[in-house]
Amino acid sequence: MEGVVCGYLQECDQPEKVCSGGIWTGGRVLGCPMSARRVKQDIHYLSTPEVEAAAAQTLRLRLATYEYKGAANVGRRHLGFIIDDSPDNPAVDRDGDIVDLYGYASMLLATTQAQQRKIHELEQKIDALTKAVERHPQGDSGELRRGRPAR
Repeated sequence: MEGVVCGYLQECDQPEKVCSGGIWTGGRVLGCPMSARRVKQDIHYLSTPEVEAAAAQTLRLRLATYEYKGAANVGRRHLGFIIDDSPDNPAVDRDGDIVDLYGYASMLLATTQAQQRKIHELEQKIDALTKAVERHPQGDSGELRRGRPAR
């Protein structure tokens, strides 16, 4: 809404932003949210199952294209998820109306880590199967002998 003030960035020592023409204006981005240990407390690193759960939650997000309401935004399409579809998502701010891009990027990192772990497991299985095939040459019929004596 025109003239609405956003104080979200004040906790990062940045000036307020004001909605003007359908976009946030004023202030400048200085790299917030801060991620240094000195500004955080009660730090908990995610376990493998928690990373897997975050990845699954990310993969359940439905992407949509949309336009913001208001004349200033007509014809300008955006891509993202709709908060109402996933209100408990950790990539949503505590008020439930703004996407927390840092949280969203962290969820994407969890997804990448989970996928990389799965890729590594599959590579190990492929290597083991390749070695098994190389140790057991094919029989006359073209079937793998699987440790049985030749016919």
